[in-house]
Amino acid sequence: MDNTDISRIFAEIADILEIKGEGVFRVNAYRRASHLVLDLPTEMREHGTVEELEKFPGIGAALARKIRELVDTGSLEFLDKLRKDPLAKLVELTKIPGLGPKRVKLFHERLGIKTIDELEAAAHKGLIAKLPLIKEKTEANILKGIAVYKKMHQRIPLDKAREYAQTLTDQIRKWPEVKQLEVAGSLRRERETIGDIDILVISAEPQVVIEKFVGLAEVEEILAKGDTKGAVRSKWGVQVDLRVLAAKSFGAALMYFTGSKEHNILLRRIAISKGMKLSEYGLFKGKDYYKGKTEAEIYQALGLHFIPPTERENSEQIEKYKIM
Repeated sequence: MDNTDISRIFAEIADILEIKGEGVFRVNAYRRASHLVLDLPTEMREHGTVEELEKFPGIGAALARKIRELVDTGSLEFLDKLRKDPLAKLVELTKIPGLGPKRVKLFHERLGIKTIDELEAAAHKGLIAKLPLIKEKTEANILKGIAVYKKMHQRIPLDKAREYAQTLTDQIRKWPEVKQLEVAGSLRRERETIGDIDILVISAEPQVVIEKFVGLAEVEEILAKGDTKGAVRSKWGVQVDLRVLAAKSFGAALMYFTGSKEHNILLRRIAISKGMKLSEYGLFKGKDYYKGKTEAEIYQALGLHFIPPTERENSEQIEKYKIM
């Protein structure tokens, strides 16, 4: 759980609260928190206590406790409760380019729109343009945004995802800066359909690797470009993420970006029960790095046999692979 993840979660909370009609002060508090965490010069997981987090300007006790809960467990009880509200499902609509919580709330209240398909149907019928302060051009832009969203979020068959990933990895493996490469995510778990492609590499020159990645001929749009991570929309419409790591963290990152959300949360809880902390950067005892080069050494430290990627889904596998 890095600062980007925490920022995204606080932004989601702000969106849900705004759609629910919560007070402006409360909504803005989470909106500011989202921006604040993203701009911080250090990762939140590096600070072990709530008191340490409170030293950052703008982070109070309540916010610090939520950050620690996210870092320690990979989830947030407050957000889990918010997501149970029927209105929380409307947040999916805010993923349409150019569509924010206020308009989503307006469309729901005036037209009863709850899903992207309902929004698309209303736009085709011209119902959106009839709403106050909505122009005809806005309706056309919403339809364009929906088309982009659907292309980006379509799930593709496993064999097709393998083909796309192979096309990219065959090129990336040849780069002299890349020392090791693995495909992660649901593709490595061999799910029937794949939402996006995750690629992890070891390199001492991450910025060079990222620049080459976003410049591949298969890239249609650059979604994000940082020092160690790049995200693109490929010519096939599939999002591809590339992360560059140090060798000592590669196993931990491969484990994190392969496992399902439930699997990762369970592993973190096991680590906590043993007085350790697990993240995509390694297994730590206090602030000291302990394990992380390979998945096998981390599983062993957690009292588990190596769990094959295809079985990293839920608690049943955890029980099955416990070292007796």
